[in-house]
Amino acid sequence: MFSVIIISGFALCGMYLLFRYLVKQSKYPSGLIGIIMMRLWNKAYLPMVKWSLTQSSQKNVKRIVDVGVGNGLSTLYLGAIF
Repeated sequence: MFSVIIISGFALCGMYLLFRYLVKQSKYPSGLIGIIMMRLWNKAYLPMVKWSLTQSSQKNVKRIVDVGVGNGLSTLYLGAIF
């Protein structure tokens, strides 16, 4: 019983440390994990950017504002469109 408690404690501690590491990587991506996170962000955010452009009733837009979510791929896409 005592060994189960110790193993559970180590597992919780490991999960907490992993969570903190991933939060840090989301703020300041670096290394392999940072590259993977950036690719995930591109897969999540770029389709939303494309979808949001289809929802606009204005078709003759000359200026846009990019609020800077992600790693710049949406900015490149918007720059190519406008």
